[in-house]
Amino acid sequence: MLIVELLGVEKVVVFLKDARLRSTEIIRTEMERQAISLTRYIQEQKLSGQVLRSRTGDLRHSITYRMRDTAESFEAIVGTNLSYAGAHELGSKPHIILPKKAKALLFEAGGFIGPRMYMKTQMGRYISNTKKLKKAIAGGGMQFAKIVHHPGTPVRSFLRSALADRGPTIHEALIGAIQKALQ
Repeated sequence: MLIVELLGVEKVVVFLKDARLRSTEIIRTEMERQAISLTRYIQEQKLSGQVLRSRTGDLRHSITYRMRDTAESFEAIVGTNLSYAGAHELGSKPHIILPKKAKALLFEAGGFIGPRMYMKTQMGRYISNTKKLKKAIAGGGMQFAKIVHHPGTPVRSFLRSALADRGPTIHEALIGAIQKALQ
């Protein structure tokens, strides 16, 4: 019969736990660095006129990242919380737009549909009061419609295409972090 006694097992266990924490932190830090880099890439290379023309910059400024940690894993999430981003990213089929709280929709003669607070006159200025709104309607800059047949939105991917562009770089960086963690 063979009896083995390990001396210093507690030190080995502590060493392995410390090594796991250090390696996890190295990989997590690199993942966060890549999420930040991807966020900037989307803002600067996809949403500054390359994929979508910016009207207000809201979509560009809404691109953020967050890290989500659990006991078993961690992940980086890059995206936006704006409701209309999905229509640009994935496109939309032709559809009908009907008024929800009014008898008619109000939109700029050039085709912009939206709430009154976003309406602009032909000079490009925002309409801030009813008197100016009536003047814009009388001048032909604004129109009413009971129904709008929207032709649909073409796919203008900015999230998926950015990940495809940056994917190899992200992959290499994470492999490098894993190798560094294992040393």
